[in-house]
Amino acid sequence: MSSPADPPSAPPMNMKMFVMLPMFYLTRKLDNTDPNVVFYCRVLYGVVQLFQIIGIMFIYRALRRDNPRNATLCYVPPPPNPMEAFTADPNNPPKKKYKASTYGVHLESLASKLVSSTVMGMAMTVGLHWYKGMIFGLAMQCVMGPFNFFENHLTKIFLLGATKHKVTGEEDMSVRLFDEKLASELKPDDQIVDEQGKVVATGRSLKSAGKKDKIAAAPAPPAWDDVLLNTWDAGRKADAALILKTLTLQNANDPTEDENRWTALMILSGLKNCRGWKKGMEALREHGAEADATDCDGWNALHWAAQHNHAEAARMILAPEGFDGVRKGRVYEVKDKEGKLPIDIAKEKKHEEVAKAIEEAVKEFGK
Repeated sequence: MSSPADPPSAPPMNMKMFVMLPMFYLTRKLDNTDPNVVFYCRVLYGVVQLFQIIGIMFIYRALRRDNPRNATLCYVPPPPNPMEAFTADPNNPPKKKYKASTYGVHLESLASKLVSSTVMGMAMTVGLHWYKGMIFGLAMQCVMGPFNFFENHLTKIFLLGATKHKVTGEEDMSVRLFDEKLASELKPDDQIVDEQGKVVATGRSLKSAGKKDKIAAAPAPPAWDDVLLNTWDAGRKADAALILKTLTLQNANDPTEDENRWTALMILSGLKNCRGWKKGMEALREHGAEADATDCDGWNALHWAAQHNHAEAARMILAPEGFDGVRKGRVYEVKDKEGKLPIDIAKEKKHEEVAKAIEEAVKEFGK
């Protein structure tokens, strides 16, 4: 197996200091009593922050796209503990530690931290300028802000294409981003820790158990019932990857074990912002999922799409190339326990696009 490509490395600390120290000196020379200097500092700072905000918005949008890397299980080094440097035995260096995650979950965590640090930095800089009249922070951030932004891994991945193959432009799965490893790359002494830092496995134990690198959110796949409920609970951050991972011909129509009796098709029909929902519904169709199954309220998947304003899912449920819900099961005619049709719910919620999709599908495919 070929060795993984080098990760996009951060600029060396001495390079950063080479930029910071001259800037620290030069910004101290600015006259904060000169209205022209203050004005230009404000304008330049505002422009820089605007571009950073646009960049972060682009990163968040890119995170929502389907990517073959997102659902891959990896082992990422946790943030370093400063105290370990003082307590470590020089004759017995500490073993390397990793946390199990998927790339998608880890990238979203980094994106949240990027937003938090950017907002905090802006608040402190603007606050000191507003209340104390300091322009030192404005001037420093005009240079260091973009420097730090382009040093961030997310910027390199989504704006600079650091993980794309240089020739084909496709995602290069051999590129390592955060010194992470796949299960096959773990050394026997590498330790896997949980959120509290407690060791739960080692590289040796994973390999001896025959673990492989597959789409998963944890070393052992959870039960189908947990997959469905966790996907729904994730809301706007939901990802269909784990449904795809655990889907089989046997469980495609299995509902949750609680009183709700939700199926995977219902859940994806109700999650308009779920990453990979379309791929998930296509897989369910190929595995024999039925659109006419109903939950405890008498709702089928079309009721769910109507309730949650998911017009594209509604079209897929009704179209012949989808679940053929117009001719098979006539799901648009099914009434819930309150006597409501899917289109009644769509109109009641003022989800006009869903109502239109149902009407057009019935007219086109109901002949």
